[in-house]
Amino acid sequence: MNSFIALIITVLLAFQVNGIYGDSDIYMGIAEVPPYNGSWYLCSSFNTDYMSFSVKVLDDKTTPVTEGLPGKAVPGDPPMPLPKFRPALNVFQLTYNALMTYIGKTSDSFTYIPSLSCYEKPVQACDQDVGDLPLEFKESQCLLLTNPTATPVRFNASVSFIKSVFNQTFTSPEIPGGTSNSQAVSSAMNYKFNYGIGNLMVTILFSSILMSWN
Repeated sequence: MNSFIALIITVLLAFQVNGIYGDSDIYMGIAEVPPYNGSWYLCSSFNTDYMSFSVKVLDDKTTPVTEGLPGKAVPGDPPMPLPKFRPALNVFQLTYNALMTYIGKTSDSFTYIPSLSCYEKPVQACDQDVGDLPLEFKESQCLLLTNPTATPVRFNASVSFIKSVFNQTFTSPEIPGGTSNSQAVSSAMNYKFNYGIGNLMVTILFSSILMSWN
């Protein structure tokens, strides 16, 4: 009897995992990024030269977050009260070591892949894939989302470090925030990031997507 019960529990857990991820190679679910430059990140547990992800911001917070979805949220530091802006995120693809530089705030800059990121202004969607041109180095790769608004932002994500998350595969072009079917080589660059009120206000005031809600 005990062995039968153990078998039933194992089967139920297997269904639960499939419900969360959809595929053992792809992480899928809904998570939330804290406000005021709060962040959320997910990294591979192994060294890889592949990265594919799709991030879609949700306009409301009624959809529940996915229990058990990997990834970690980091609270921001509210500098001052701000108006309610349309939900949007900055998206970065970077290595684990670069992520630790960002999280630890040991430097005002961190290295990331611009052609696999959406960072020039906060966005509501970001689809990126290395496609036929893998990264030049095998390391623990990460997805980092930052929230420049004054309210938490909930999003739906599909992330894989070994295969494409898209039905139609493509290679992201070598342009900032690029997402298309064109072939291009991703290159690393250094991005200056200022923590605190200066960076937050510049992002909010000059990003066209952050439109005030009525």
